[in-house]
Amino acid sequence: DRRRNPRVACGLALALYPVHSDGSIDDAIPARCRDVSLCGIGFSVAHALTTKYVYAVFPNVAATAGSAILLRLVRVQTVGSERQYGAQYRCDL
Repeated sequence: DRRRNPRVACGLALALYPVHSDGSIDDAIPARCRDVSLCGIGFSVAHALTTKYVYAVFPNVAATAGSAILLRLVRVQTVGSERQYGAQYRCDL
């Protein structure tokens, strides 16, 4: 593994809000986090996402209530009946 930042396993629930190129945002899609790192996240969903960006919310983490992170989807892999995504978020701000 050549990653700069190690991944940490994480099984938290996610709510994903797809962001379209016109700025519109779809309703939440349930997902399950697989792992996180300093600048990225891996998660699984039941169906393919059709946008390049999503907002992610951790609905069961009280400390993050009212906050979301913008993710850029960078890879997808189909495993069984689910899609596993890798996404990046800005960590240089």
